[in-house]
Amino acid sequence: MKLTRISAQNYSTLHEEFATNDSAGEGKRLAFAAAQKLLDRLGAVDGPSLYIYTSLFRLCFVNGDDFRLPTITRCTPYYRTTDSGQHIPSFQIAFPESSEMERSDEHWTKWTTSDLEEAIQMILKSLRLSAFAPDGD
Repeated sequence: MKLTRISAQNYSTLHEEFATNDSAGEGKRLAFAAAQKLLDRLGAVDGPSLYIYTSLFRLCFVNGDDFRLPTITRCTPYYRTTDSGQHIPSFQIAFPESSEMERSDEHWTKWTTSDLEEAIQMILKSLRLSAFAPDGD
């Protein structure tokens, strides 16, 4: 899958966007490291060529070099805390099932996982199910 950062956000790479320093908390470091791994894995799977922009650390997938295009799917890396107090990275994948939902994600389909490989599969599936699914290329 070829992923290109939209040109309006060319001031940093996607990996740089998810870089942390020592002052970041453990949860943020885990979430951002997971986002970098996700980007690496997505680059290695079979899939369409898409553009990505980030918004509030969400990966927003679009069909062209413009953040104003409808979002096909979105992946939000974050962390959650287990009952034992351990932080684990997680991902929320969200997409609109109809074009009427384009701007308001309140009713988007949302899936959550803590498994990187499952997140990849969820993203690929959401790309097919989205109201703005890319043409197969």
